[in-house]
Parts: sequence; C-alpha cells; structure tokens
Amino acid sequence: MANRNMEHQRAIADSAAAGVETETNEFAKREDFKSRYVYEAVGMPKDPVVLEAVDKWANVCGDVIYPTMKDEGLYDENEPGHKEALEELTSAQEELAKLLPDAHFQINVVTFENGHIQLSTS
Repeated sequence: MANRNMEHQRAIADSAAAGVETETNEFAKREDFKSRYVYEAVGMPKDPVVLEAVDKWANVCGDVIYPTMKDEGLYDENEPGHKEALEELTSAQEELAKLLPDAHFQINVVTFENGHIQLSTS
C-alpha cells in the first residue's frame, strides 16, 4: 500500500508531466525500463544512464536477492550464496544512489528526492 508521500509524489509527477513540452523534462514510465521487476517509477527523469542503473538494481533484487530469501522474507548472509548476493545488491544500490538525489533503499523500493521506484517480485 502506498504511503501519503508516494501519493503526493505521484500527484506532483502527473502535474509536471501534463505541462511537459521538451524532451529533457520527461519523466520515465514503466515502459522505459528493460527490467521486468520495475512496477512503478514516479518522478524519475528519463535519463538512459539512470534507467540502466535502475534496471541493474531491479534485476539484482529480482534474479539474485528474492530467490535466496526465506519464505518469511528473512535474509541470512551465513547461508551459501547469500553473502555474495548481498554484495552484488550493495554494489547496484551504490551505483544507483550516485545518480538519484537523496536515495533511500528498502526491500523493493527506493525513494529519492521527489520520487520513488517500486519493484514487483515477478
């Protein structure tokens, strides 16, 4: 369920998109991402470098992290392969954080200044 901040970000992004006249001010849409795990992107500039970094982070989450998590959503880096998966995730997050102002990561969401990206698990 979306929190109020995410709903506020959607409203701002929708308002800004309605007044967009130049290509440089466009926001990325779901269709702009190659990763099947990107569920929603709000307030994100349509920059190919950022899109690629988001795809990389999303694919690490979906292809590497989710399959290694236990049913309860718990993650144990002492399990075989978990430490390496966590290192790969950290690397992808650090790369993306350099491109998004004030990025904060959660399990399947990254929030940043005026926007967020939400992932699906399938």
